[in-house]
Amino acid sequence: KLVTHGGFAFETMDGQKNSAAYISFFNNSNQNFTINSVKTEIANKVEIHDIQIEEDIVKMVKLKSLNIGKKEQVFLQPGGKHIMLFGLKRKLQEGEKFKISFVFENKDEIIAEIFVVNKNLRENYIN
Repeated sequence: KLVTHGGFAFETMDGQKNSAAYISFFNNSNQNFTINSVKTEIANKVEIHDIQIEEDIVKMVKLKSLNIGKKEQVFLQPGGKHIMLFGLKRKLQEGEKFKISFVFENKDEIIAEIFVVNKNLRENYIN
């Protein structure tokens, strides 16, 4: 069984159109999972991204899929793999939550809740 845990996003400012979300996956099964797409009602487009450093330049790169191997743990977190939310339909406010759906290669889905946390907590991840 694949389990999600600890989904969060930082609150946004007025007019902010893009943001990121983070979550952990725990695969307690003997099968591999491949996430091919992500969707949510709060954004027009959702993508899984990773950070790559090329010649001392940090770049965000879209992943075509996210593989979670059997008995593997995958952490989407600031400074690494993350979920990009493009074209936010509204401001994300601290204390609220929203649903996000991960669509697998076989078209099955798993739905997780993302909690919106205070933007000042972002400093804990940058340093």
